[in-house]
Amino acid sequence: MPRKELSEDFPLLFDDGASSSPRKSTINYSEDGNISPSRRRPMSRKSIKNKPPTDKPTFKGKVPPYDMDEKVAFGNQEQVTDPPKDFKTEGVAGFENLNFEETPVPNTSARQPTPKPTSRPPMPKIEPVTHDQARSALREEVSQHFCWGKGPINDMSITNIGASSAFHYTLQTFTEGRSIAWGYDPYDGGEIDGPQNGPAPPVWDVPTVPQRTFQDATLDIPVPHTESLKKCFHCLGHCQIRCHQCCGRGRLKCAACNGSGRKTKSKQVETCSACFGTGRSRCKICVGHGEIDCTICEAVGQLKLFVRLTVTWSAHDGDHIVEKTALPKEFVAGAQGSILFQEEDLLVPPITDFCEESISVGSQGLILRHSEQWKNERILRQRHNIRWIPVSEVRYVYKSNFSTYWVYGLDQQAHSPDYPAKLLWGCTLL
Repeated sequence: MPRKELSEDFPLLFDDGASSSPRKSTINYSEDGNISPSRRRPMSRKSIKNKPPTDKPTFKGKVPPYDMDEKVAFGNQEQVTDPPKDFKTEGVAGFENLNFEETPVPNTSARQPTPKPTSRPPMPKIEPVTHDQARSALREEVSQHFCWGKGPINDMSITNIGASSAFHYTLQTFTEGRSIAWGYDPYDGGEIDGPQNGPAPPVWDVPTVPQRTFQDATLDIPVPHTESLKKCFHCLGHCQIRCHQCCGRGRLKCAACNGSGRKTKSKQVETCSACFGTGRSRCKICVGHGEIDCTICEAVGQLKLFVRLTVTWSAHDGDHIVEKTALPKEFVAGAQGSILFQEEDLLVPPITDFCEESISVGSQGLILRHSEQWKNERILRQRHNIRWIPVSEVRYVYKSNFSTYWVYGLDQQAHSPDYPAKLLWGCTLL
């Protein structure tokens, strides 16, 4: 197998110009950049962190002709995540046109719920709150507002209390979506599960199980039989790249003396104590080596390339509220109620036989919408329920003015948007 020089196509990192010859790899590579099967043993980790500080930079690539200023950072380390466009991937059957960008995989299987009658749950007895309960609920509401006066609570005249029922239908659909892209990890040993072990299975045939249902989660796993070894595209197998702080020189211009090696103190010129008169200081990032560990391969030089399968589990919620009074629906959604009906299955059928017809209509519409909304995802489970929330509409008169408030929920919360004493003297609106 021919030996390929690491300096090719990357002179900035490994070509020393006229001062030295290009550095060569010690690993056998094939012409397409793959590691020869006879050399698929893990490389020893050649980390700069394991080497002591030095005064002789080991970086052999191109460097600037002058020291960088220590006061001003030359730049943060380059954040490289995706390989270059000319990086060649293995030809795995079924993934020929795949790249390093995530591509959703549509779910071709479809399941339909089996229609079945829904038993009508018993309705609780509807009774309005008493006058004392209505005043107590309003008193609790007023106590939560600093600038509301308590006078109208006892002085108002309650003329009528009407009872009604509000219903809150909720549907939850737990789905699974899948997307694929080429991925890579640093390779430091272990078996390579490549096409030699068999053909790669279809994406939706790879078994996965969520830890919890109806909870959002994400899982990244390799598709079986798609792994291969490649030399690192960032360092080309060298394990190190040029230091971003000193640009490979291993030294920086001394910040204390600005590179002069001298400092003026009390009108006297002295030797700089920080650099001992050299005008240079050792780079703290690479400790003088001029190069740092490659962050892509983690100083191993090899990458395990594979088709990365990203599984996304999502819980989608929908609801339908029936409230016949003027009480805003958001209060019904957050109120304490009694569960009249609940069901969980792979796919739940719509409710067709409920005492409140609008709930049945809302259930059918939501289930149809959920079955069509996420076409690239697979429905794993569904559940729905109906909550009953008692609502009492309280009509009252205060100082010849007619108004209304509501007492709702099993815990008898009050909502009084037209309370007549919202601002006491001394309170101002911000």
